[in-house]
Amino acid sequence: MPRTESRSTLYLTCLGAAVAGILLGRYSPPLAVIAFLATIAGVVGGACLVFPGVWKAVVIPSAFMALGILLMFLVVAGIRGGILPRLASEGPTTTITGRVVSAPASSGGGTYFFVETTEVRAEGRRWRTSERVLVRIDGDACEDAVFSGVTVEVKGRMYDSDATGWLLDKGAATVIEPEPGGLKPLGGADPVSRLVHTVREWMTASYGRLFSRCVSGFVEGVTLGRKDDLDPGISSDLRACGLSHIVAVSGLHVAAVVALVLAAASAIGTGKRTRLMMACAAALLVVGMSGFRPSALRASVMAGLGFGGMLLGRKNDPLSGLCLAGFLLLFANPRALFDPGFGFSFAATGGIVVVIRGCEREGRWRMLAVACAGAQLGIIPMMLARGEGVPVTAIAANLAVLPLVGPLLVTTWGSCLLGALSPTAGKLLAIVPEALSRLIISIAGFLSDVPGTGVGGVVSVVALIVYIWGLVALVLRARERRSVFRPLVAVTCSILIAMAPVFITVTVRSPNSIIIMDVGQGDAILIRDSSGAVVLIDGGPDEHQVAAKLRSRGVRKIDVVVSSHPHADHITGLVEVLEEFPVGLLLDSGMPAETSAYRELQEAARMNGVSRRIAREGQVIEVSSRLRLEVIFEPELSPDRENPNNCSVVVMVHLDGAKALMAADLEKDGQRVMLGFHPDLSCDILKVPHQGAWDAALPELVQSTDPALGIVSVGEDNTYGHPSERHLEMLEERGVRVLRTDLMGDIEISVDSGRIGVSTGR
Repeated sequence: MPRTESRSTLYLTCLGAAVAGILLGRYSPPLAVIAFLATIAGVVGGACLVFPGVWKAVVIPSAFMALGILLMFLVVAGIRGGILPRLASEGPTTTITGRVVSAPASSGGGTYFFVETTEVRAEGRRWRTSERVLVRIDGDACEDAVFSGVTVEVKGRMYDSDATGWLLDKGAATVIEPEPGGLKPLGGADPVSRLVHTVREWMTASYGRLFSRCVSGFVEGVTLGRKDDLDPGISSDLRACGLSHIVAVSGLHVAAVVALVLAAASAIGTGKRTRLMMACAAALLVVGMSGFRPSALRASVMAGLGFGGMLLGRKNDPLSGLCLAGFLLLFANPRALFDPGFGFSFAATGGIVVVIRGCEREGRWRMLAVACAGAQLGIIPMMLARGEGVPVTAIAANLAVLPLVGPLLVTTWGSCLLGALSPTAGKLLAIVPEALSRLIISIAGFLSDVPGTGVGGVVSVVALIVYIWGLVALVLRARERRSVFRPLVAVTCSILIAMAPVFITVTVRSPNSIIIMDVGQGDAILIRDSSGAVVLIDGGPDEHQVAAKLRSRGVRKIDVVVSSHPHADHITGLVEVLEEFPVGLLLDSGMPAETSAYRELQEAARMNGVSRRIAREGQVIEVSSRLRLEVIFEPELSPDRENPNNCSVVVMVHLDGAKALMAADLEKDGQRVMLGFHPDLSCDILKVPHQGAWDAALPELVQSTDPALGIVSVGEDNTYGHPSERHLEMLEERGVRVLRTDLMGDIEISVDSGRIGVSTGR
């Protein structure tokens, strides 16, 4: 075996051992850690005695595994055993001072960011510490004042988490919620952080001036990794066809910019050293603009190692560079292993590096196809392990889109710079990235209708097997310099197989429909329009029922999920929905996560990269040209914040000329407040609140809405006596036709230019 390949194989083995060690250190109790280390020592000693000729192959990887175990165990022990968890358990009002280490992000509770503390004060005592804490705020933090790198003072109540899961993987064990006026930016940001923040904010403002609304949010994701303003429909389409990495600044963006810089530098005749230094500077620029995302850091480290080796006259080995980048990042921060972006980035890059190593470098499109196949083969195991559908259109989507990323980045940045000198010239140049963005969005929208494949259902499994076979055959044939036509045909066949259930479903579904699904004693409402936009309001009381119903109706992606309030009969089924389906946006009530079901929903949103937005009265979400959601009531307006029903998010659905009020479980007191803000709620359909209980809807609400249909989502033979005869009589007296899921099953209301029709499951 050549020396380079032998070295890279050893590096890869050691990286795998370190990863295994970090996983063991993360999830093992102290006694198990001691047992693991003792076992490793015994294996190493035995191998050296019995097989002295191969001691390197055993000792070095074992040492990396032991190092990974120790590092992660010490990190976890330090997080759990710090002063902040102890203070949180005691419960005093606490004041912390520290540096913000993450950009503010939206969550179900408003806004959150992490702070690395330098000082803690409570009950007249003071401690110096470097522990990390999650700051959670109701509403929005002022990003102009709070950003990564700035020093802040936070005074409020601190809570002790269970120190497991997402929070622990981010390096914290406690959460602090500032009291009113308890968050004070103190400044003191380092020059690099302030420069990065200023440039990112300036670019965001420039995008708003140069591009249309949907393109502005898209290019913000592509160039800055920000997805707050990304249209939820576009986000959903990108995820469904395997292009979500386009709006998460990663190695792709670093490679595209570096390649363009090298090409431009070569064209003007610069020397090798200058070209490589320019490429390194370009890589650092992309990383800074991304907010130092782990995937972009990985790519920049690889680029720096490769260019450094070239300057020293060493042959560049991408696999060795990938492994060395992994060592540097993981040993600097072993928690990075649990960042999904980090894992997917390494898996995709590893797949590309492995398959490219054995291929002849000829034919740009042929090599691009092989690279896409390698990336897919690298991440498919991770997607299946996370329960995600594998997009069989990913090869086609990436072949069409990847060549556009570099020009899109450069022309977008060029438009901003030129616009600063001449707004008119900037607008003219912005035509190019606008067109490129719309082309990518159109490709994603077209391919997103193909369902992802996985281990659920015979058709899905068959499509997945054919797809993987096509990817493997593509790589093997490329290595043998043979035609790749047949593997590409196999990939195409996998798309057709995956589409088979959709062909059947499309022939029987109404183009615009509101479907009140029969989920027993709870709510789950599916809304679709003729363009393919999908909205789901609530998820019923069963963990699996709603996801199964969505699959049976051919739903493959969801643009918006609305969680009205954190009662189990409305949110339990949403967890599996977020885990299984690409979701563009979760519209949340923003109430405190006091139930296990609600905490699981928040965790599912974080783990699956679903954008979250807290509902605000008057907020309008344009899902498509035919479908929009208008928030009529939010928890902040509630007269009783202790009652989750009266904190329900109430949404008016506008679908192709018809209106439907989704009143969730809002009770009488909340309805009175809502009617004070919206005295006229005229609509065609009223989803009757609270399963039609005796006091479910005020007569004033029925009078204000004046619906043709009243829908009661209720369980058959329930013990609550829902719906009450008194309530049904009140609706009928006002001329409202009542439809009930306990008697009719799924209720499908079709809409055509404002006209409505009804079909039921029984």
